[in-house]
Parts: sequence; C-alpha cells; structure tokens
Amino acid sequence: MGMKVVSKRQRQLLEEGPHSLSQSWLLMAMHNDYKRMKGIKEPRYRESGYQISLKEWFQTYEAK
Repeated sequence: MGMKVVSKRQRQLLEEGPHSLSQSWLLMAMHNDYKRMKGIKEPRYRESGYQISLKEWFQTYEAK
C-alpha cells in the first residue's frame, strides 16, 4: 500500500489536535490507516479491550 496524500483538514488536525469528538474519530481512523500501511499488528489481548482469562490473570497476579 503506497503513501496517502494528506488533505488540508487532516494536516491541520495533526498539527493542532482534535477539538471535537468527530475530529478524534478522524484522527483514530488516520492512526489505523498508518498502522495498516506500516504492518503494525496489536497484540491479541488489545483487540478484545484488554480482557484476559481468569487463568491468565492469576498467572500475572502470582508473578508479582
């Protein structure tokens, strides 16, 4: 996947940051596009909202 052209609105959003909920959604979509272009994959546990099994929780608890 090649480089995307950033629009004037997207450039302004990157420089100034989001000022509304809809702008934060656009920024997150741009971040997801960036990760897809770079081939960055999130660990499995992050895809499910940081949920882990009870067994995994006990393993991390005992390790402390």
